[in-house]
Amino acid sequence: MSGQQWVWWAGWKRTVDDDFRYDIDMQPTREAIIASALSETLPGDQFYIIEAIMAPWDLGVDEDEVQPFAETRNRELLTNGPSA
Repeated sequence: MSGQQWVWWAGWKRTVDDDFRYDIDMQPTREAIIASALSETLPGDQFYIIEAIMAPWDLGVDEDEVQPFAETRNRELLTNGPSA
């Protein structure tokens, strides 16, 4: 995927599990997406982060659509707050 940039996405656990939608935010770095997701969630909330390249045919994201990822890597499930 030449010319495409890897970008980090965050999504609520439930919406990723149910609909494969990363609906919290998109950021250029892992650190930035974690900070953004932590600011949008409450202690105890779980969210996924993933690094992805968008499919070349659609770089936009519609609120009701799944992100068209061409490739993904580094998916993690994180919890806001101290680990149990």
